[in-house]
This record gives sequence, structure tokens and C-alpha cells, in this order.
Amino acid sequence: MRNQRLIYYTCIVIALSLFCVSCSAIKSYPDRTMNAQDQLSKLIWCFADDVRQLPGELNQTVRRNDVINCRIYAIDLQFTLFEQSIAQESVSLNTGIDLVVVGLGAATAIVDGAATKSILGALSGGITGGKGIIDKDIFYSKTMPALLSQMEAQRKSQLVKIRTRLRSPADEYPLSEALIDVEDYYKAGSIPAALQGIVEQSGAAANDATQKLKKLRPASVIQLTQITDVRNKIFNTLYNSWHDAPTSDEGKQALKKARDILSKLDSNAAGYDDSVVFDKLDDQISVADPGSDQFKKLVDAFNH
Repeated sequence: MRNQRLIYYTCIVIALSLFCVSCSAIKSYPDRTMNAQDQLSKLIWCFADDVRQLPGELNQTVRRNDVINCRIYAIDLQFTLFEQSIAQESVSLNTGIDLVVVGLGAATAIVDGAATKSILGALSGGITGGKGIIDKDIFYSKTMPALLSQMEAQRKSQLVKIRTRLRSPADEYPLSEALIDVEDYYKAGSIPAALQGIVEQSGAAANDATQKLKKLRPASVIQLTQITDVRNKIFNTLYNSWHDAPTSDEGKQALKKARDILSKLDSNAAGYDDSVVFDKLDDQISVADPGSDQFKKLVDAFNH
């Protein structure tokens, strides 16, 4: 009977713990100076049907900008509330589950009787195991920050587009077109749009890497020998001869030879300053991919 009462009281403690946590979860955002919902209620005017009915070109441009800025502010307020709800749900859920598990563990330690300990231990294990089902820790701690970061990037990108176009008069960027862009601004702050953006970026990055891999052919022994000879036996020799004594006959001949080689690779070679010739030639060597036409052209230019 005593153990049954302990179990009963423990269950009450669990319920109260969950209730208290849900009522007073840790805050993730500071309090606003003004209520967001009150602010939103004051922005109703820019969603009215007659917001564009003002005479005169200047007035149309001013009204368009007022309407668009008002709607952007409304979207920003809603997005902040969205972020707060995500942060609050994560904190409340994890704190509540953890407190209950701790309470059950403590109760298991102080009660008598193997049967009662077994029951309380099973409850604790069940909640912990259930946490794997209902807990969204992985989603909130790993996935959601990445999604929010993507949303913010997309929102800023779309906002730059809107702000840029708002510099134009209303006859070039009418309110109807601006409202379409504002709707895209709203969508940019959604989870589906963030997922789509991440997928598109991953696809673009994969495609870029694929294209680069196609160009990066493994060099054969012959090609390694060729590029080594070009670099060490020809380029370095010419550069050292010019660098050590640029005004000597040997230095001048080395520079002329280097400029002649570069002219076969770069049509602007004749206009480069003396010190630039070797820098440009060094760049040509660095970017030549083994097996490419540019590589063959480079080797031929140095050897003929």
C-alpha cells in the first residue's frame, strides 16, 4: 500500500512538472517594448483594397513605397513570431522531458521494494524511449538552425531586389508588380523555400564540382616530366638570368625569350611591363591542366 501511494504521488509530481514547464518555459527572446500583435493590427491599412487610389505620379510612387514597406514590416513581425515559437517549443519540450526523467530517477532511488523500483524504472525508461519518438532535438538543434540561416539569406536577397526596384518611379515598377515581389519575400522565409534553396545550392555545387573534375585529368609520367622541364629547366633559368642582371645582355635575352613564349599564349604580351612578363608566364604554367589543349600549347611554346 505504501509503495502504491508513492507511485501515485510520483505521477502527480510528473504531471505538475510538465504543467509548470509548459507555463513558464525558459525565454529564448527578450520581451518587446511593444506587443507584436498590436503592431500588426496597426498595419491593416496597407492590406486594404484601395491602397493604390491616389492621383498624381509622385503620389503613386510614394504610396507604393509606403504600402510595400508596411507589408515588409508586417512580414518581418510574423517571421520573428515564427522564430520565437520554434525556439520556445524546443526549450519547453526538452526541459519538460528531462525534468520528469530526473524526478523518476530520484523516486526510484528512494522507494522500497523491488517491484516498485521496477515499475518506476520502467516509467523512466519509457519516457526516455518515448523521447526518441516525440523529441525533436535533432530537428531543432541541427536541422532548424540551418533552415533558419537559409531563410534569412533568401529573405535578404529578395529584400535587396525589392529595395533596388523601389528606387524606380511607379510607372516603371508599379505597385502590382511590387506586391508580387513582396509575396516572394514572404515565401523566402518558409521551410519549403529554405529546403528548396538548399537543394538548389547543393545541385549547383555538385554540378560545378563535376565540371571541375572533368577538367582535372590525372597527369601521366610524360606530362609530369614535361611540366617539370618547363618550370625548372626553362622558366626558372630565364627568370634567374633576368632577375640577377636585367640590364645585361644575358638578362635582356632572357626577357626577350620569355616575352616571345608568352606571346604564343597571350595576345597582350607585347604591352606588358618587363616585371609583369614573368608573372603572366608563371600564371600560364599554373593553370595548364595536363592533357588539355592549353597544356599542349604551353609545352610547344616553351620548346620551340
